[in-house]
This record gives sequence, C-alpha cells and structure tokens, in this order.
Amino acid sequence: MEATQSPADLSAPSRSQDIPPFTPVVNTHLLANLTYESGGSDPYSPDDAVLESPSAAGSDASSPSSPRSPLIDNQAADIPPFTSQTSPLQRLKYYIPILSWLPRYPWSKYLKNDIRAAVAVSCILIPQCLSYASTLARVDPLDGLYTAAIPCLIYAFLGTSRQLSMGPEALIAIMIGSEIRRHPEIDPAVLVCTLTFLAGTMTFLLGFLRFGFVDSVISRAMLRGFVNAVAIAIVIEQFPHLFGLQQHEVPDPESSPFVHFWHTLLLLKTTVREEATIAFASVAFLKSASWAKKMRLGKFFNVVPEVFILVVVTSGLTWWFGWEVDRLGPWSDRTSHFTIPFQSMALGDAKGLMLPAALITVVGIVESLAGAKLYAMKNSYTISRNRDLVAFGVANMTAALTHGFAGFASLARTKIFDDFGAKSQLSGLITGLIVMIVLVVKPTGLSYLPTSTMAAIVSVAASGLFEFKEISFLLRLGAWKELLFMFIIFCTTLFVSIQAGIVCALLFSLLFVLKRTTTPRLSLLGHVHGTGDQFSAITEFPLHTQTLPGVMIVRVEESLHFANASELRNRLGRLERFGDLKVHPSSDAWLQNPMLVVLDMERMCRLDGIGTQSLLEIAIEYRARGITLRFVSPRPSVSIKLQRSGILSFVGGSTYESVASALIQAGFGAHLNRV
Repeated sequence: MEATQSPADLSAPSRSQDIPPFTPVVNTHLLANLTYESGGSDPYSPDDAVLESPSAAGSDASSPSSPRSPLIDNQAADIPPFTSQTSPLQRLKYYIPILSWLPRYPWSKYLKNDIRAAVAVSCILIPQCLSYASTLARVDPLDGLYTAAIPCLIYAFLGTSRQLSMGPEALIAIMIGSEIRRHPEIDPAVLVCTLTFLAGTMTFLLGFLRFGFVDSVISRAMLRGFVNAVAIAIVIEQFPHLFGLQQHEVPDPESSPFVHFWHTLLLLKTTVREEATIAFASVAFLKSASWAKKMRLGKFFNVVPEVFILVVVTSGLTWWFGWEVDRLGPWSDRTSHFTIPFQSMALGDAKGLMLPAALITVVGIVESLAGAKLYAMKNSYTISRNRDLVAFGVANMTAALTHGFAGFASLARTKIFDDFGAKSQLSGLITGLIVMIVLVVKPTGLSYLPTSTMAAIVSVAASGLFEFKEISFLLRLGAWKELLFMFIIFCTTLFVSIQAGIVCALLFSLLFVLKRTTTPRLSLLGHVHGTGDQFSAITEFPLHTQTLPGVMIVRVEESLHFANASELRNRLGRLERFGDLKVHPSSDAWLQNPMLVVLDMERMCRLDGIGTQSLLEIAIEYRARGITLRFVSPRPSVSIKLQRSGILSFVGGSTYESVASALIQAGFGAHLNRV
C-alpha cells in the first residue's frame, strides 16, 4: 500500500521555544557582484542599478579588490550612497521620460529599426484613421487623423512604453458613434470634443492620483464577453457599407446591435453589386495576406503592409476606371482647426456625457495598459502605469481641442511595432510626424478610397478582436461561474446595447471584488495525528487531522480591516455550528458550543481600528457565553493594537507563540496526547 504524506511532512512547524529568532543574513558574495553603472546595460532603463556577473565586471568577485556592496559600505569610491532625495532635474526626467531616454539614444544602432517600424505602422494607421472616423465614429475623416497624430506625439514625450501604438481604436470609435446617434440635438463636433475631453480628464486624474491599478478591477472573463460582442457589433455596423445598402439607417438610434442586424437583413435586396464586390474582394485579400504571414509565405507583406497595398490599389482603380461608388470624397476645408469643449451645450447634456466618458475611459485604459505590460514584459523593461495614464489623459485632452476623438492604444498596431523591431518611443514620435504630414498635404489620391474598402478594413480588424482562447481555457478549468457571466455580458451587449454591456461588466466585477474584500478568509485547524504540536487546516488534510473536544482553533488568513471586520463574527458563528464555511446556513447545527476558541493570527499582516473593535466585541460576547478566547502568534503591529485596546488584559493578559502552548495554558493540553 502506498504511503500517504501527512501534513506534518509538508508544512513547517509552528513557532515554539526551540526555534531561534530570525536573524537577517547578508550574502556578501552575492552583494559583491552588485555594481552600478550610469545608464545600465539598457540605454533607456530608468534604473541605474544592474546585476553584473564577475566576468562582465572584469574582476573576480571573491577577490579583495571587488567592489563592496552599498549595504556593507556606502563610502566606497565607485558606489554612490543610497539617498531618498532627488534633484528637480531628476524629477523632471521622471515625469517627462523623453528627457531621460533621448539624450542616451544610440542613433546608429536603433534609428533604422524605429524608422522602419514607424513607416509600417503608419501605412496601417492612416487608413484605419479614415475608416474608423467615417464608418464607426461617424465624424469627418480628418478627425481620425488628428486622433492619431496628437496622441502619438504626446505619448512619445510622456509615455513609458517603447512599443505602444496610440491612435483610434474600433471599440472606442463605435462607442463614440453610438453617442452621436443618441444625441442628434447636439452638434457632433462639440459632442465629440466634450466626450473626448471628459475621458481625457478622467484618465489624467486617475494617473495623477495614482490609481494605475484600475485596469485590474474589471474581470478579464467579463471583459472578454464584452469585447467579443462588440467585435460582432462592429461587423454588423459595417454591413450597410459592405453591401452598399441604401437607406440603411435604423429609426431608433438607441436600438441594439441585433436590431441593426435584423434591419440590415431586410434591406439586402437594395445591395449595390459593385460595392459589395469591392468589399468582399478586399476582405478576401486581407485575410489571405494575414494567412500568408502566419504561414510565413508572404515575406513581401512583412515589408509593405497589406492594408497599405489595398488602399493604394482600390483608390487607383476607382480613379482609373471612374467607378461610381461611395468613396471618401474631397478633404474638408475647415476654417477653424480648434474646438472648445461644452461650447453651446446645455448643462444637462454635459452631465449626460459623464457616464459614456467614464465607460470610454475604462475600456481604453484596460486595453492600453494590457498592451503596455505585455510588451514591456516581452522586451524586459518596466513601465509606470500611473505615468502612462497621465500621458493618455493629456493626449486625449489635447486631441479634443483639435477635432480629434478619444484614442488609446491598439494591441494590433502595438504588435506590428514590436514585429518590426521598434526600440523606443521615437518610433511613435516618427509615426505622429508622418500622420501630421498627411494632414498638411491631404493627398488627393485618398479621396478616391471606396467606403466599402474602409468597411472591409474595419471588419477584418474587428474580427481580430473575437477570441476563443479564453473561452476554451475556462471550459477546460470548469470555471462555470466565469463562463456564465461572460455569456450574460455577451448577450447584454448584443441584445440591449454596448453601453449596457460595459456597465454590467463593471458592475458585476466591482460586486465580486467587494464580496471577496468584505469576507474574511478563515480556516478551521485540526490536530495532526501522531504529533504533539502540529495543526493544519481540516479542509486541506481531512484524513490526517482531527478537531479537539470542546476546542475550536481558527486561523485568520488575511488582514482584518473595516471592510471585512463586520463579517468576522458571522463566519466564526458558522464554524461553531457546522465546522465548515461551505455548509448552507439553513442546515441543522451538528457541533456543540466550544469552551475554548483559539485564533491563530500569524497570517494577519495588519489590523486597523475597526477590526480591533470587532475583536473586542467578539471577546465580550465569548466571555458572556462562558467561552475562553486566546490569541496565537500575532505580529508586533497587531500585538500593539490588541494591547492598547485592552483586549489582551480582557482575555488573559498575554498572547502565545504556538497553538499547543495556548491549549496547555487553558487546561486542554491533555487532549494533545489522546489523538
């Protein structure tokens, strides 16, 4: 029979008198290899400290001449002492990163890669700007170019990611277009300007107040359900342009994507054959080029992007043959290049845009920071989420003043930056300058770009948003709760509205976070068979542990604070009655009231004032019921709170280093020898 490993063999022993106190040990051999270089091995690294091997340092780490660690001797001539003070110039370089990396930029080494990546992304970005602006956001195509140029330039100065591609994104564009349809009484230019300015202000404030963690609040599963539904909604939005349908506007601007789809099906008989041919030929070309690149058959497309080829060819054919199809048309001739937020807008209308702006902010932040973290990890450098949020906010506030709409980072274009070897933010700066040149020159050839081609570009880009990987992964795990809510968000987005979908995703995510934050994690401990002082969680080792008669031993697994303190008494009561928190409260109690309750507080890192008050109330209740309460292994900061609040003197005056010592002092030590 195969032996079963007991928890006594798996876990370290509890604190006891025979364990010496912890003493920090400095590994001088390891620290001797810590050297400091100005700029480090990476010319853009914000950190000056780098780990260097003895061979790379050019000396033997074990020799007396090796540099000593600053933790051992800060007075070494070649090692700067640690200091918490920074000069104004250092702080300025921190908040404006281009002042830090540009002076150290290796022009001869990286400039070629950055220029090549910028040209490649520009060939895709410019057609996307025109397509997203005209077919999704329903604004002037020039606005799409402003949405790319301004954020690209500003992020190059303020951003910390070296590969992030700023500009319009399909998800944001369709949300803006939806708001334009919902508010026909407001001038579209003013509405877009106000919405973008509000989104930029919110993003800036989140970064300024150091809320860079907000991208982790929304559930990834729910976000995937929303994004998959929006991908379908974007394709549905493009159906009228793909088929060249006439009178395709839906009467109700707040109708769901499903209603749009049904309305489009009823109008298929009005399809314009020429436009449909151009559209589906464009889709076929883009998909074939994408497949060829994946199979490594289309090396040509790695040099010249397929989107650029498609735009040039379809625009040229439309001009050469004089096709009578809907096209981009002449560039608009504006008398003013600036807009003012809230201009001639009623206060009620401005308030009504707060929620859509917040939703746009959340969607933009989640996708942008996800791309920034992904490629920072891939290329072995770090980013600052707070500084990136500030960069996003400033970029959008500035773009709003120049007719641009809300723009964040694109994962697809960021991948292209990385594939073409972008090494720094200079690639984004060059991209912004290229788009600015197009804005100034306004090439006549682009006016012949068919609308069906732009719809094909948008549809293919949207199809890339739809993913099955996370769904299949959750199915393998059997994560049915996540799958259920993913499906709910998916259906809400498609059959109600895009706004309702993102609101539900945010609401459910926040509710789950609040539920887990307000519920303290507790473990009922049992005595391990064959040991004198070993205790482990009963749910983890049910065959090797056993509860002691009249004793309840509970380990608090996390800090106790105002959010979860009020629930501690209820969960302790459920453990008293059932011995397991998973038992439904309506079940019959099968445990007798304990005479001794031991709280193991070794894993409780912090205890705030409200948590301390809850513990005092629990101690008073236990004394009224004739139950003895003991505290085991509290941390120093927690012990101070227990002592100052009077809880320790109320329950006996001291804490205990181990569960066994608490049992012995309370008169239950004889039980340890019986099990």
